Amino acid sequence: MGFVLDSSAALAMLLPEDRSREADGISEELLRSTAQVPAIWPLEVRNALLAALRAHHITAREFEERLGVLAELPIEVDHGTDAEALARTLEIARRYEMSACALESGLSSPSMAGPSRS
Repeated sequence: MGFVLDSSAALAMLLPEDRSREADGISEELLRSTAQVPAIWPLEVRNALLAALRAHHITAREFEERLGVLAELPIEVDHGTDAEALARTLEIARRYEMSACALESGLSSPSMAGPSRS
């Protein structure tokens, strides 16, 4: 059975200062099953690794090694959730005559959106 791998949990496996027994447990679980991650996960993890590199927590060589480890992990990216969320966001935006950006900025209240054209 698979599991959902949060980016912070993955980083705990990859960064020396974040290493823990929990991270070791996740590493062991990845030997037995495939992890599910949201579509933004690869960007989140790579960005955090880049921040660790810039902060001199890891070297350039370690950065490249971590990218190699990521590429080898049994991870399945869930693109369906993002597609569903986007479709729903656009549906709400059309219904309330808003832009999808307005929804992201917290202006999703129907009373702020104007009349419905349903």
